[in-house]
Amino acid sequence: MVLDNFSPRVLEQRGLDYSALSKDRPDLIMLRMPAFGLNGPWRDRIGFAYTMEQVSGLAWVTGEPDEPPLTPNGICDVTAGAHAAFAALLTLEHRRRTGRWVSVEVPMVSSALNIAAEQVIEYPTYGRLLQRSGNRGPAAASHKIYRCAADAGNGGRERWIAIAVCSDVQWEAPRQVIGDPDWARDEILRTAAGRRLARDRLDAEIGAWCATRPAVETAELLFAAGVPLGAVVLPYETRLNPQLQARGLFSNRCSIWWSARYCTRAGQSVSPAGRSVSTARRRRRLATTTARSCRRCSGCRKRRSRHSRPPA
Repeated sequence: MVLDNFSPRVLEQRGLDYSALSKDRPDLIMLRMPAFGLNGPWRDRIGFAYTMEQVSGLAWVTGEPDEPPLTPNGICDVTAGAHAAFAALLTLEHRRRTGRWVSVEVPMVSSALNIAAEQVIEYPTYGRLLQRSGNRGPAAASHKIYRCAADAGNGGRERWIAIAVCSDVQWEAPRQVIGDPDWARDEILRTAAGRRLARDRLDAEIGAWCATRPAVETAELLFAAGVPLGAVVLPYETRLNPQLQARGLFSNRCSIWWSARYCTRAGQSVSPAGRSVSTARRRRRLATTTARSCRRCSGCRKRRSRHSRPPA
């Protein structure tokens, strides 16, 4: 299998397109991931996530209503890779079942348009141009991220909580948790349509209540009452989540993917520069590099002697 994410001209100029490579390997699978496709007026344009988020319209609907569009900041890199991985698995299964080779094209812009499908459909079908709405959703109310009390135990860092009330039944739960104040008994807030009309007032009241409370404690309280929500955490804090720990999603052990730098051919290794390197020498390099990478890893300090030995 050959995978590439260059613009189409790169492999063609080097004589490495599908027609050339398949002469030596008739069973070749080739997965190509150009930015905009293998044909058309933009075929030779290059691009990455930031480009796709503008071209697909994702940036237009990202941000606050009274502020400029914001880039979603890299999501299209992930979605393009996921689409390509799925396509690769399908082509491998296709070859296993039929014995036939295949060439697959997965343009990066296609995965971005999949995410932007709602706004693509809304305008020609209903004449509705979707706009930026910040953290508010089209149906749920309340639907916003609220600031909570600062984390006194961690340098006074700001804390936030995301709350989404998706139905009239769910609205009763936060009402009771916050003490069923007079403003929450307003008739207009009893229906989802009324709460959407009163979003500014609703967000102000809930925001004032959250501002005096710690985020994690508030999240547990509201969740127990049946409110969909989540406390906003920093990425490194996800390892402290008991559910993710129970699922075994984190490990303290380091690893080095040496195959990205050295490939094995007939008992030898070939470096990117083309030099042949003996297998024994490659193992010594692997052990040395792994040991160096683990020196700063607290989870590997006790196992450093194990890493320092070349693999059998």
